[in-house]
Amino acid sequence: MAISKEELDKLHKRYMTAFGTWQRWTSLWQECYELTLPERQRFYGSDSRGETNADRIYDSTAPIAMQEFASKAQDGLTPEFARWARLIPGNQMMSPRDMRKLQAQLEDVTREVFHAIHRSNFDSQIHECYLDLAIGTGNMICNEDQDDLLRFVTVPQTQVVLDTGPTGIVDGRFRFREMPLDHVMQEWPEAVMPQQCIHEAAQNKDKKFSVIEGTCRDWSYKESEKWHYYVWLENPRECIFDTYYEGQGSLPWVNPRWSVASGETYGRGPLLSVLGDVKVTNLLMQMILEAGEISISGLWQAESDGILNPETIRLLPGVIIPKAPDSRGLEPLSTGSDFNIGQMLLGDLRGNIRRAMFDEDLGPPTGTPMSATEVSARMQQIFRRMGSAYGRLQRELVQPILKRVIYILKDKGRIELPKIDGMEIDIVSVSPLAGSKAQEEIVKYQRMVETIQGTFGPQIMPMLINPQEVTGWLLDQLELNPKLIYTEEQKQEMMQKIQSAAQGSGMSPGDIPGIG
Repeated sequence: MAISKEELDKLHKRYMTAFGTWQRWTSLWQECYELTLPERQRFYGSDSRGETNADRIYDSTAPIAMQEFASKAQDGLTPEFARWARLIPGNQMMSPRDMRKLQAQLEDVTREVFHAIHRSNFDSQIHECYLDLAIGTGNMICNEDQDDLLRFVTVPQTQVVLDTGPTGIVDGRFRFREMPLDHVMQEWPEAVMPQQCIHEAAQNKDKKFSVIEGTCRDWSYKESEKWHYYVWLENPRECIFDTYYEGQGSLPWVNPRWSVASGETYGRGPLLSVLGDVKVTNLLMQMILEAGEISISGLWQAESDGILNPETIRLLPGVIIPKAPDSRGLEPLSTGSDFNIGQMLLGDLRGNIRRAMFDEDLGPPTGTPMSATEVSARMQQIFRRMGSAYGRLQRELVQPILKRVIYILKDKGRIELPKIDGMEIDIVSVSPLAGSKAQEEIVKYQRMVETIQGTFGPQIMPMLINPQEVTGWLLDQLELNPKLIYTEEQKQEMMQKIQSAAQGSGMSPGDIPGIG
């Protein structure tokens, strides 16, 4: 059922208010794109797709650091062809047997979820989203796909307007595009286009219409999520399609933000903290290149004696330049430039940019190669520095993606799951970035064991440490499959087999190593 004109006017007014906030950010984003992502679509001017747009870039440190940031963020949060999250039972009371049964079922669901994710285009699209996240805000849509089950689309910031509601979280998302009529009908087959637009499209096949999509949270529903989805034209202003999404995971949008300043809607990424260094580095490199050009070609001076014409002189190898007798002709002019100062400044600025973007090498491959433990420790240190934004990305990236994928797979009948991220089931991250925290806990435990053994001797450990509890705790910390250890029923069955074998051989169970 189409919405009324009053409702559409109210929705459009909200969009225009959010659009005004968006416009105040565009100059900053445009500068970031020009200096680090020149191939991205521009906020101003004509369509620049297919152009190089790299005329302002004289130093490649920041563009390379952007790609390295996206790669490290992807390796730390959503690594390719790996499980970077899992479903676990929540904090409800149940017997150990029921808990293990539920864990096994959730393990099968997790396997199916990541099979669908890795089958889709997620890995390629999330990399583009991380590039936008380096500036501050990423935008991604996850919808159903007939061939690959899932279809992810990273939407550029040039098309997305966000709005926050009474709780301060993003509860309004607007996307605006210029689309021809056939694309509109392909995207929304049930759309009802005005006759005026149909007539204009018949007269001009290349005619494009300004289309706005709005997805807004309905806060009147307290028990479950409900989102209203609208599609309307800018001119004439008419709603051509509307529907609603209900339930956790029904929202197609995922909008992660690196960090958010108080009172702001859009995120601020690590690039913004060193944007001044990026601009100075770029300008300094431009000046060094200009000075290098002067050093190569030289500056020259000559007396104007009516014979020597400086405008016709060509400074090329093998060229003979005529001059009048007794005249000094051409003479080199000293520039007084100093390359060393520029190189010193560049080194410091480039280091700041790389550190801010987590583009730090593990060291040159000289001398004794680093051990696997040292390499892991160095990588854990980098992940730990990224951990300041981990909590927000866990809430705004990892969980929404998993909820959305589970929602689609449930709708298609691929999995059965009663409740998500509530009292029964939790979504936890098992990415390398999350694993860095677990490694710290394991190191603390190992330190404790070494201290106790050194103080009281190794014989005291069996009296203090419960091996079964330690094994279960290590499985949780390392996020390993609980099926790796025996259940109580399997242990009893194995003990019976051992006892039967011992009786048949005339041995007592205590004579078998590890039994007794």
